[in-house]
Amino acid sequence: DEEQVVTVDEQSAVNRTGSVFSSKLLRAEEEVLGAGGTVLRLAGMYNLAPDRNSFFLKGGEVERRGDSLLGLVGYDDVVRAMMMAIEKDRKS
Repeated sequence: DEEQVVTVDEQSAVNRTGSVFSSKLLRAEEEVLGAGGTVLRLAGMYNLAPDRNSFFLKGGEVERRGDSLLGLVGYDDVVRAMMMAIEKDRKS
């Protein structure tokens, strides 16, 4: 049974038939963007404290299909991205 591989990026259409939670997030994003704000979509955040993602960081290798992705971003990088977005909003 072969799965269809789909690439998703910032230009991809949004699936509006998702969960109630994702629908609320989309509405909140639209409100923020409509007011001239900036939206950052973050997933897979981690730090060095043990949590649900830390097992990915210990082994250095994660067994997955060759076409799958594992998106993790460190808390420090998230803070830097937020600060850059805030600074950009101040300048515009």
